Amino acid sequence: MTARCPVDHTAATAQAPGLRVVHRSALRTGMALVRDPFRALETLPSTGDIVVTSVFGQPTVVLAHPAPVAEMLREGRGTWIKDRLTQRTADVFGRGLLLSEGDAWRRQRRLLNPGFANARFDAYANTMRERTAAAMARWPARGTLDAAAEMARLTLDVAVRTLFGADIADRDANRVAEAFAAVSDFVASPIGLLPFDVPRWLPLPVIRRYARAIAELDAVVGALVRARRASDAPGEDLLAMLLAARDEAGGLSDAEVRDQAVTFLLAGHETTALGLTFALFELGRRPDLKARLHAETDAAPPDAGHEAFPFAAAVFEESLRLYPPAFALSRENVQDVVLAGVPIAKGTVVVAPPWTLHRDPRWFTDPLSFHPDRWSSPEHVAPPLGAYLPFGLGPRKCIGSRFAMLEAVLLLTGIARSHDWTSVDDTLPPLQPAITCRPKGAVRLDVRVRHPSA
Repeated sequence: MTARCPVDHTAATAQAPGLRVVHRSALRTGMALVRDPFRALETLPSTGDIVVTSVFGQPTVVLAHPAPVAEMLREGRGTWIKDRLTQRTADVFGRGLLLSEGDAWRRQRRLLNPGFANARFDAYANTMRERTAAAMARWPARGTLDAAAEMARLTLDVAVRTLFGADIADRDANRVAEAFAAVSDFVASPIGLLPFDVPRWLPLPVIRRYARAIAELDAVVGALVRARRASDAPGEDLLAMLLAARDEAGGLSDAEVRDQAVTFLLAGHETTALGLTFALFELGRRPDLKARLHAETDAAPPDAGHEAFPFAAAVFEESLRLYPPAFALSRENVQDVVLAGVPIAKGTVVVAPPWTLHRDPRWFTDPLSFHPDRWSSPEHVAPPLGAYLPFGLGPRKCIGSRFAMLEAVLLLTGIARSHDWTSVDDTLPPLQPAITCRPKGAVRLDVRVRHPSA
């Protein structure tokens, strides 16, 4: 039996002037999400600004207007927590910064803030340049490669070095990549989408792969943490900071260090890798834009800061707009609440989908086209608060957003300095709606070195 909808349509409409509040049947919603989830999200504004429905029996409200999105994400405390589907990934992320709530989250954020202080970013930038140069040395002078796999490998390399101050072997990098793919497959599976937990002892292939993935992550991260603890060097990496962090309650426990390490290792590199993958794909179809990136890169010295590359930054911002890796942000209210004038019962999952908001023509002109200049032209008008959410909004905005932007710009310009490329295919592979928006197949690029040695 379908769970009751938490909003009375007539009352909600009366209390939310200017916003279209509609009910949608659970069957219709479920069929649309199964058939083509990204298309369903993209067409949501034509249905309504606030859509009340049910997904797999879970009362759900989807926000297709930035005003209620900003209201929800900026409030946070005492009202909203991460929804139950997101919390289910605690098997992977534990109770690190991504999933902790309340006082525990505030303590972790306070202890982690020094890791993202200005003083550390010069060292991070140097690591990013070095690892990009090393990656470019491995790329062929001419050949075809998978941008998704290459960007995942490069950003993972950067993450491991900035987090653990260590190198990562190819075998361990592959273990992490395969583990995260298995986790994403589980989250996107019908079992992962059910509104209740399925026993992990069930002998189903997707559950077995999920369990193996967690074990692999624990093994790789555990070895890196043990090596860091055994090192005599003080270290300037994030793990050294985590191990040394103290407040009135003491330091972080081993379990907390593990959870933060996994969170930063996976969540920290995945968003940037995907944003770069989509950027390379789009640039590979647009010689005019790629030529501008090459010109900007060539005009700057090799050690230039990210401020020297405004066009590269605009390219990455546009990639995050058109293909937001975190395509749907979800919260659950712990008490009855009124959002944008709409009463929402306790225990409702409220979804703020960047995929919907970023592709809405009300906030972005020609939204389905790749236009980096929308971010850098003098005529650029910033979208309303809540319409652009690549790193979230409010108290829970990603602590690593500045790190990600720095990394993206330096990696993208490092690639452009070394290589030229064209996209082999006119379209992307199908996208998988899991923890992030990931391509299911290879994103193929034909690459060639720009300045071959004589």
